[in-house]
Amino acid sequence: MVDEPEESALTAEFTELIITVIEIHIKKLLPEEYSRIEIYASRLPLNERSPAYPFGGYVINLRVCTEGHQDDIDHEMCVSVGGEIALFEEGLVFRTRQWDALIFHSRDSTHFNLHVKGTRISIVLQSDKHGKKWVENKN
Repeated sequence: MVDEPEESALTAEFTELIITVIEIHIKKLLPEEYSRIEIYASRLPLNERSPAYPFGGYVINLRVCTEGHQDDIDHEMCVSVGGEIALFEEGLVFRTRQWDALIFHSRDSTHFNLHVKGTRISIVLQSDKHGKKWVENKN
């Protein structure tokens, strides 16, 4: 991305738009969950605003295939936009399209991305359970 500044800028704009749409929908459809994760993202050091607000952070996966795992540091939920993701215990596979969002508890559910066919990009928004310590005692 560093070698392609125009593509990098476009990716940043597109990611910001997706995150904004996700925020609007989570706030409307899951207001209690929104409140629980938003409190951490709203109190970041130096009064910074998370670029993944109300989530603490995000990852862009480019042609990624992952092994099954649980995200122990996630606080409440995570959102995966795009890509193909499997939830092992539930026995489910989601072949999401652009703009499709999957919300699940990534710390409780073993999940993985399927093998890549062609070009695939997914965006994962994540909450961080360590944010609770920061809100409580700034450490």
